[in-house]
Amino acid sequence: MPARVQWKDVRFPVELWAICLVVSLGVVQSIPIGFYQFRLADLVLDLGILYCAAVYVRGHLATGVRILLAPYLATLVGRIVFESLSVDSSAMRTLLGMGAVYAAPFLFFAVREAKVTRRVLWVLLMVACFVSLLSQLGLLGYGESNASGTVDLSRLIGITRGAPVELDYVETTNTIWRALSVGLTLAAIVARTGVVVKALGVVGFVLQFTGGGGGRSQLLFLIMAPLALFLRPGIWGTHDSLWRPPRALAAAVLFAAVYLWAPNQGSGLVKGVASISHYDRATEIFGLVTGGWSAAEDASSTGFDQRVPGWEMYWNTIMTDPKVFWFGTGLSFGAALRDDRLLAHNPILDVWALSGLIGLGFFLCFVAFVARDLWALLKVVPTGGRDELVGLGVAGAVMYMFQWLLFQAVTADRSFMIVFYLLSGLMMPTARLLRGEFGPSTTGKSAVVVGSRTTAGTAPAAVESGYGFDRLRPGVLKAFDEAL
Repeated sequence: MPARVQWKDVRFPVELWAICLVVSLGVVQSIPIGFYQFRLADLVLDLGILYCAAVYVRGHLATGVRILLAPYLATLVGRIVFESLSVDSSAMRTLLGMGAVYAAPFLFFAVREAKVTRRVLWVLLMVACFVSLLSQLGLLGYGESNASGTVDLSRLIGITRGAPVELDYVETTNTIWRALSVGLTLAAIVARTGVVVKALGVVGFVLQFTGGGGGRSQLLFLIMAPLALFLRPGIWGTHDSLWRPPRALAAAVLFAAVYLWAPNQGSGLVKGVASISHYDRATEIFGLVTGGWSAAEDASSTGFDQRVPGWEMYWNTIMTDPKVFWFGTGLSFGAALRDDRLLAHNPILDVWALSGLIGLGFFLCFVAFVARDLWALLKVVPTGGRDELVGLGVAGAVMYMFQWLLFQAVTADRSFMIVFYLLSGLMMPTARLLRGEFGPSTTGKSAVVVGSRTTAGTAPAAVESGYGFDRLRPGVLKAFDEAL
């Protein structure tokens, strides 16, 4: 066993996830404070900033992170102060709101330094499945805007929906639960599990990807995710590594085929107003090859007719206007080019147009941290046992969020940016947990570390005290292991 690493004890901020749950269930979305409606989702960001300041002051952050955050904070505060001198009162609210969006990376680093437990991770994954099921049953206060292909169970079983089926981009906090439920679904299929868990994964896949709507980025995710999970860096050199490439390719082809020819099209939670099939919607992208940029005009009513002109407009503006190239249009604009019809639908173009090359450089640094944490997590995920499900579930959830970050979300979507960084911050604590830095492994059928590899087997008899599994009934634990 590798030497146990002593890690500074930073409490895991469970309350941030609890707030997301309250908002997602529609219990409370905002609190009136005088003439201002304080969005409860913003409380996650506010607390995250305070927690980040605490770990910064206490010296928990690595030197590289401290070097990155100090100039970023100075640049962000300086920009807000500078722009506030030249905007009217109506634009001041937009400026402060966008400033809060740009402060979301502090939330990532606050969660990234925390000490997580297996019990907390399992609770989050189970709650995610529960919330996602409630959403598909139409029992939440609003629909999901950042989801496509989900089966509308309320229509199938005759439940009157509590929210309209149309797109609802006002609140996207529940995206974090959809991502975790999707991650666990893929983990159940990809991981070395028993028939029962595999069957549950297949059911989850059908419910989350064979409904109406559909999207091009969703297809890309379903191709890339199984490849990344099957061919993760931590499995190379193990006894079954030679069989993984064909299995990964087969899974990617199967996932894509089921999604493209989904049987329940037309009954999705979102994008259900479009009569176009998954196949037709996803393959619109090939029109760029056959018909060039003008081919997007033939894809009206599906959103693709807005994507390509928007990318072209943003790119041309950035390249031809030196002020926008270096400094951006300013955060008080909200939408960088003041065109509600043509949005960037890409964070690189959006951040670049809003805050210039300097702001884009900081954003790419934060995304690089997220990508590095994803790589670190995939390297330590064991083969077999509960830990494989947990590790692949968290990794798959972040991959799911990336499709919306790169192709759907805009910088002004504060709720999404908050939950993206909150979820991304969960990867490094999970990786440290799986490496054994927070204590010994769980009892039962867990992963055992052999040299630099991980294999399935029987873990040491030591019980992971305080991690929740010592409180589980032996019968429940044994039944779960048999299912795996």
